[in-house]
Amino acid sequence: MKNIKYHITLLLAFLILITCNAISQTSATIDHIWQEHNVVSNSLKGMNIHIKFSINNMQNQTGFVIACFVDKNESDLMDYNKKYRTSDGKVATWNTFTPDYKYTVYNDFVLFMPYEEFHLTGYHELYFYLNIIDSKNQVIAISDYNEFNINWGIPSHTQPTQQIQSFSESPFQENSNSEKTNGTLTEKSVYEKMIALKSKYPNGMSWTNSNTYTANNRTRASGCAGFAYILSDEAFGSLPQRKHTDIEKIKVGDILRMNSDTHSVVVLQIDNNKITIAEGNINSSILWGRTVTWKEAKARGNYVITRYPE
Repeated sequence: MKNIKYHITLLLAFLILITCNAISQTSATIDHIWQEHNVVSNSLKGMNIHIKFSINNMQNQTGFVIACFVDKNESDLMDYNKKYRTSDGKVATWNTFTPDYKYTVYNDFVLFMPYEEFHLTGYHELYFYLNIIDSKNQVIAISDYNEFNINWGIPSHTQPTQQIQSFSESPFQENSNSEKTNGTLTEKSVYEKMIALKSKYPNGMSWTNSNTYTANNRTRASGCAGFAYILSDEAFGSLPQRKHTDIEKIKVGDILRMNSDTHSVVVLQIDNNKITIAEGNINSSILWGRTVTWKEAKARGNYVITRYPE
């Protein structure tokens, strides 16, 4: 049974040629994701990823849902035994679907991932994200990151707890070089206005795509983008926004769009080797204090929305 599954996995990996940057005429929407841990399937202990999604314009055509896995630094987990993997060697699990109708809803589509296929020992904070791929091998939907933990193969699905500092004090010191000014704005004042909202929007507070917000510039946003605009409006009021793609020029309070333009985060703090962020709709909740290395920010960042005057 394992050998059959192994050969099927290799065949799928060869046929799919997974990519994360294509565009298709078909469409899909991921409505809900939830996890089930310590599941046993074919004598393997692992996790089930449950997905509710809808699909358009793929009647009688076969597509795929694939889960890709990264560590807490957003680096891809790599495969070592050529089983649960993409064609370029990253840890993944997937399954196929064939809609019976032009518009089809899958209320509980399940992906199984054995713990041993993460090739890890000890305690690890991990994330997965989903791609939905159509019959032409085009990515038509990408989810936000979903957090889970494993400890020697026994996970604990908890609310996000990763912190880089206690936010009881401002990271900016008076008259320090880190207190950059731009007109009447300083990165310190921007930070303090945003962090004041942490009591209203605490870590672990439920936040999904059903949470919407109309920004001061009349942009209506939901999920991660909605939360980002809440913080941005608090810090910048009615100042206009502009976009740029120079990630190295990012500032505290800027919105960074990441992961093929599918996820918004807000910059809280900038250090020599990392950026500290706040974000909504990560594991269907709000998270303050996750860090992203400069390498990852440049690799996964698509563009910056800033409201600092030029």
